[in-house]
Amino acid sequence: MRKVIPSLRQSELRILLDASSILNSDHNTAKLLSYSGSDLFRLLLSPDAPVSIPGVEEVHVTRDANGDVTSISVPVRDGVARMGFGYTTQTISSLAAGVFSHSPPTSDDMRRITLGFVLELLTKYGDVDFMVTNDSVILNYRDWFQTMNKCSIASVEEVLEIIDVFAKNTGVYFLSSDYDVGSSWYWYWCSFRSKVPHYNVSTDILAAFASRFTNVLMAIDEMGLQYYMGADNDTMENTMYHFKHFIALVCGIFDSLAIETRVRLHIMFKGDHIPSRTSLNKSAGDEFLKKLKVTDPNLWGLIDKHRDFIRVIYRMRESVIHTKGLLNAGFHYDSGNGRTWVANVVDLSKDIDVFKDICSWTTGTKPFEPLTDWGIYDGYNRKTTWTLFSPYDFAKAATRKLAEFCDCYLGALGFSDYVGTPDPHNSLLDDIKMLRAEGIGF
Repeated sequence: MRKVIPSLRQSELRILLDASSILNSDHNTAKLLSYSGSDLFRLLLSPDAPVSIPGVEEVHVTRDANGDVTSISVPVRDGVARMGFGYTTQTISSLAAGVFSHSPPTSDDMRRITLGFVLELLTKYGDVDFMVTNDSVILNYRDWFQTMNKCSIASVEEVLEIIDVFAKNTGVYFLSSDYDVGSSWYWYWCSFRSKVPHYNVSTDILAAFASRFTNVLMAIDEMGLQYYMGADNDTMENTMYHFKHFIALVCGIFDSLAIETRVRLHIMFKGDHIPSRTSLNKSAGDEFLKKLKVTDPNLWGLIDKHRDFIRVIYRMRESVIHTKGLLNAGFHYDSGNGRTWVANVVDLSKDIDVFKDICSWTTGTKPFEPLTDWGIYDGYNRKTTWTLFSPYDFAKAATRKLAEFCDCYLGALGFSDYVGTPDPHNSLLDDIKMLRAEGIGF
């Protein structure tokens, strides 16, 4: 992902909406447009928008008698700024034919190339930070656009993450577009409770479990902020700081569940006086797990089903804390045809078993990125096997799996579904349900 948050010092994000695609509204598009009234985000409609949107100003173009765009007019805080447009229809047509392999290019191809040059100028002069689009063609070719036009392009799903982490960095925590709870603790508490609804009775151990889970969600957002600030040495170092913390926290979550299980089910086993032996990780907790299999076969079965996932997290913890560490690097791929991709990645070439396990969990690819849904690089050069993954994308996928596992685990221990229990006088429950329905980000 190219940099879309230029600086943590800026007070607003300036976003160009691709009017031809963004107005084919779906649920996520409606969510995005609901933030048009926020002081944190300045939304602008691209030229020739078929309809207007209340509260969203439009960029206009001027054309000559031949239909060539000659200038761009963009609303600014104190009026309208105008800039020349130096690309002829012939230039745009030739470029479109080369990029999209249509000769002659279609009118949609021409519009897309023209929009890319408009975005380039608006980015160059600081009027927008990036463009959001639902156009799958632009998104599939965005590496080319971003390289050619020196700009940034995001999908609607991505921009919801972007505005969420940007808002949090300014101290704003949206449960919905018109409800800033004003508290990081409360937002992450609602997020945790929405993801693990069977958490509803606290013990000392489960309180530690909940604290670690909310910290996991905070670490993901910190990685997300670095991800959307672009790949460089600073964002790589900051990402790995939070990723290592993330791995340690997830291991702590597993340990909390194991300890709560031992106490609740009165499990005794050889070596139970050694704290590290009470573990969901088979290499350390084999005796504990053997006793659990007899005491509660269903719970043991749930752990066994997730054995590979648990093992991978502990293997990563071993690398992070005790041995060589995870090998992180900036990765730059140039296809030779104008498409480049740059990212902060972790290289698992020294942990090939871990890499194979993560690959086995893949169910698809991340839309419009050369990554799987677990963050494994699956790029343009398929003749080469790259043992690389994106820490941010891996952390999100791992946390989805973690939340599902933890919720099933607590249910198996006998806890009821807090979110599924009607209570018309429970404001926390109302806020959790609001975040589920209207929230943005992870």
